Parts: sequence; C-alpha cells; structure tokens
Amino acid sequence: MKLEEILVFVSLILNVETQREQYFASSDSALLDYKDLKISTVLYNVRNKIRCGIICSQISTSSQTNKIMYNVDHPNITQSQCAVFNGNCYFVKKVTSCIKRRSNNSACSCMSPYYGSYCHLVLSSCEDVKHSMESLVNGIYSVATISGEIIEIFCDFQKTQIITFISKQSLSYLTTPDLMQFGSNRTRVVLRQNWINYQKDSILSQLTTHSSIPLSIYINGIGNFKEPANTVFGDFIFLGFLDLSNIYQDSVNGYATDSVDNDFANCKEFGHSYFNFYPNLENKEPTYTTNASNKVDIFAWTQTGVTIAANQELTLDYFYVTEIHFGGCGGLTTSSYWRTINGTALGLITDF
Repeated sequence: MKLEEILVFVSLILNVETQREQYFASSDSALLDYKDLKISTVLYNVRNKIRCGIICSQISTSSQTNKIMYNVDHPNITQSQCAVFNGNCYFVKKVTSCIKRRSNNSACSCMSPYYGSYCHLVLSSCEDVKHSMESLVNGIYSVATISGEIIEIFCDFQKTQIITFISKQSLSYLTTPDLMQFGSNRTRVVLRQNWINYQKDSILSQLTTHSSIPLSIYINGIGNFKEPANTVFGDFIFLGFLDLSNIYQDSVNGYATDSVDNDFANCKEFGHSYFNFYPNLENKEPTYTTNASNKVDIFAWTQTGVTIAANQELTLDYFYVTEIHFGGCGGLTTSSYWRTINGTALGLITDF
C-alpha cells in the first residue's frame, strides 16, 4: 500500500486531530524528523527510525499529548514509545502530557515520576523494557546507567525470569552498583557459552552446603577474594563463590552447575573461588596459561545446560575471555586456549 493510500485511509477513520495517527510505509526514508509534533505518530516500518523532535516547544495553556514512537532494528517490534533525553532518542516507559508554563523549555509540568523538559523517563534495565513493551522481543536495548551513561545490553525474556547480558564495549562505563539494576538474584547466574555451531546456557550457583551464601559480583573489584590471575587483560566482571573467610585448609570449595555440586577439599589455608570475565578489547595475551583441573572439574558446566533458541543467541560483542580459578589444588583455566568454546557471557537474573 502506498503512503498516500494509507494517509487517506487513516483520515477516514481517525478524524480527530489529537488522536490522529500517521502511518509510514516500508518505502519511506529511513530517518524521519518531527519537530513541534502535537499528534500521535505510529511507525509500522521496523527499519525506519524517528528522530525525536522538540516536544512542548510552544506556549500552551492546556495539556498537550506527547506521543512519539521510536523503533529500533528489531524485526518483531512494531511500535514503542520514546522521548528526548540530552538531545538523543531512547526508549522510555511512557510519554505523559506536558503543560507549558513559560517560554523556557525547562518549564514543563510533568506527572510523577516523569521529569525534565520533555516529561521523559529513560529505561535503565530489561525489567523496564518489559514494563514498557506490549510485545517483548529478545534483543539489544539502549539503557541508562546510574551515572547517566547510555550503554547496550541484551535482554532475554523468559517465562519466569529476565536474563541480562552486558556488552563488552559497555563494561568500561559501569561500576559495581550498576549491576543490581540488571539483575538482583544472587543465588544463581547464567553462563552462556559460545560453541562452534551453537550457544548453550548453564546455571551456576553455590555448592549445596553453602547455598545460604550469596554469589558475589563485582566490576573491576574483588571484595574479600584473591586477585584474578590475568588482570593484564584490563576491565573485568568478577563472579565470586567462597571468599577468604570461607576457605581454609581442608574446607569444602567449588561450585554447582545446573544443581550438580563440583566440590573438593581445599589444600591450603587460603584459596581462589571464582569465574572472571574480561572484554580484553586490546586482544592481550594472558599472563598465566595453565589449563588444568586438579581436584575439581572446572569444565563441568560444559557437560550440563541446554542449547538455546536462535532468538536468544548473542553476538560476539557479548562473549568474554573467561578465567576460572579454584584452589589450592582445584584448577585454573583461561578461555584463550579453549578449542570448542569461544568465550562465555555472564547472564544476570531478575525473577518475576
């Protein structure tokens, strides 16, 4: 259907201007620029993007309904809402009415919890995306961190949980406090593996005997754990199991994968107990190249888990160089030397 035919069809059905919608066919330009938009706009071509224009830009004595749809390149998203934030377009939960009080753009009166010149609320997590979309689509979304940085994450929406993956390029903009907005569950995490022809998920958790101890997750930090071996790689996400207060001579150390314990007796008065994830964007070589399991099977997670569907698969930008270290006398490995798995991705879980 041509654009002219669509507009005629719309004008016949929707003749009230404040509720009128404009439809754009797939043949239209890839970028549409709207300024002073006072009517709702719906974009049905998933390859087009609307550049958000100035909203609430004219003095008005009554409410203006500000609804602009912003569509990213996800094949199954047909419409979603957006607003302006620092001059750019990002996903938002909802766009509310804005009453212009003065000529200054900062004078809009917004309904709580919306704020700013454009009555916007920028998404900050996959959970926000879930609440803002009528139809959920697994994929990459732009969200705001606590400090206001815009980063990319991958949202995997499942029946009872959301799994969030952080892109390697985004990690340098994050700190440990940011992690809670991407997943609050600290009893288990997802380890997504990039095998040669497919991807697979395993669930990592504490040993049954230590199930009351939450997992520790840090960005460029280690808490009360021993330092990782290959910090030459730079930034990292640290997943700790048992810290130094829980490891001593002959204590039980290890981890569980898909509810199966992989434990051993620690042979020293201290030890390591972690998985570590490095973006290694500069492709540096590891300092330690040991690739061995001693008392614990540090590759047990490769034997469990399930193959994921195509719409859950991550791009290479989400798979990190992975270091696993347990012991004394457990094992140490770095994915730089793995043959069948090209890195792993740490998935943070939000239950609902």
